[in-house]
Amino acid sequence: MRVGVVGATGVVGLEMLRVLEERAFPVDELRVYASPRSEGRKLPYAGREVTCETLRADGFDGLDLVIVDVDDHIAAEWAPVAAAAGAKVVDNSAAFRLDPDVPLVVTEINPDDLRHMPKGIASCPNCTTAVPVTAIAPLHRAAGLERMVVSTYQSVSGAGQSGLRELDEQWTKGDGRSDVLRRAGAIDGAITPGEVWDRPIAGNVIPQAGSPGELGYTSEDAPREPEDPPRRRVARDRHVCARARVRRSRRVRQPPLRPPDVEGRSGRAASGRARGATRRRR
Repeated sequence: MRVGVVGATGVVGLEMLRVLEERAFPVDELRVYASPRSEGRKLPYAGREVTCETLRADGFDGLDLVIVDVDDHIAAEWAPVAAAAGAKVVDNSAAFRLDPDVPLVVTEINPDDLRHMPKGIASCPNCTTAVPVTAIAPLHRAAGLERMVVSTYQSVSGAGQSGLRELDEQWTKGDGRSDVLRRAGAIDGAITPGEVWDRPIAGNVIPQAGSPGELGYTSEDAPREPEDPPRRRVARDRHVCARARVRRSRRVRQPPLRPPDVEGRSGRAASGRARGATRRRR
């Protein structure tokens, strides 16, 4: 298979290349795309190197699959170009998530939706949706969910390479300064803001993730319900986010519509059959 990865030098793009290699995905030809400043950069893949290209109108010719992980406006422009060139496109941005002609897919839940791609594009939900719904979907099928309350503590990697770099720099800068930091509230200048966030992220949890929006929500707080595949199956949903110095953490509270023992199936059994989900005993 001839595969292209758009946004290959970003945090997710590099991880995508690693996963393709780790899972021995059948890649006969690989093309990687990045911004002009990364043109010509060599990226390791499966014991060889691939050279970064910039996006251009004829750059997707001959590809079978294109995986896109770039900002929304770039994805909105270039994903249709790749599809028009004959490739199937998997887009990880928010550009097409609410497009009725673009299937929104979590493969553990609704893989059959990939059979119908009118625009040649499939979209992935936000990561704060994709991970929990692997466990939530079978519970919803078994018992029905009326409402969810979701709290996420999102890692700095959500801000890309610059977020990871700022966290590392702040940890290094703070090393050996515990006495000062312990009394930071009484010492002017003990804590300085960062460039990515307007306050330190190392050792901290900032009660905001994403850009401010309407009604006091941020772009990450915005209700996840429209992105849950199958869409709009849960009546009401509230989702509140914080940015933290962690990899990823979530809390989901979900009152059922009816008792979870439906047709002899318990909620525990249903969740145990969820593909991609692991149930742990406390």
